[in-house]
Amino acid sequence: MRAHLRLGAVMCALVVPAACGRDTPKSSPVDAAHTPRAPLRETPPPAMAGVEMSLQERIRASYASLTSAQRSQASDADLGRVYGQVGKLLLAAELYDQAEPHLLNAAALEPGELAWPYFLAHAYRLTFQSDKAIARFKDVLRLKPDHVPALVWLGTMHVDNGRADLAEPLLTNAVSLEPRSAAALFELGKVSLAAGDSARAVTHLEAALAPQLLAPAKRHGLVPFGHGSSSLHPLLRGDARAERDPKKRCRGRRGGLSLPTGCLTCVGHICPPSTR
Repeated sequence: MRAHLRLGAVMCALVVPAACGRDTPKSSPVDAAHTPRAPLRETPPPAMAGVEMSLQERIRASYASLTSAQRSQASDADLGRVYGQVGKLLLAAELYDQAEPHLLNAAALEPGELAWPYFLAHAYRLTFQSDKAIARFKDVLRLKPDHVPALVWLGTMHVDNGRADLAEPLLTNAVSLEPRSAAALFELGKVSLAAGDSARAVTHLEAALAPQLLAPAKRHGLVPFGHGSSSLHPLLRGDARAERDPKKRCRGRRGGLSLPTGCLTCVGHICPPSTR
């Protein structure tokens, strides 16, 4: 059961909606046929000690498909998708180091598909490799400048790194594209706090906590802060420790999706637009 929840988290929380990734220009078959394939990284069979059996079975099946695609000399696009599928499952199993080469190969084989840099960004983020995560979120935005999840995540990482000046234009752009993004509004509140503008911070944070933004989250089982006075975000209570402690992040549920409770950054910009 835990594996299914974790897998659901990756597929919803990290998967880029198909509509976001398929509208980027692709190389023509003629160009692809004459373009040498980039050197690919070694991807030995995954070591899965401690991974639940049901998830192990899915990873083995996906890796077998990858082996078959390699032997059959599949097209770059087809091979890239299989590498990416294995990488996603390894992310679900929290085998981040093993997921990385699969996702890097997928990105090399399908350079126009924004899903792979987006997954890589989260793999690096989850292993505290901030510089690499930021670079990959920037790759997503080069492919799709109006990709709201990447705008918000990149802004969030800049806020966490003490670069509110870099975060503000990204988050402002995200809100202009999606005014109901509780996550972007919340991070803009943090930017205002960093700038010493308490009044503006309150405006953003209150907007992020507005019922019309939280109601969709409640319908999907995402209730960030509970009820009553305890529902105030830790920053509004003068307690920033909960925001900075990774152990206190994202554990709520939306159906099969595992997401944090008490963490507005989980609302509206990790999941695909249909769940916001």
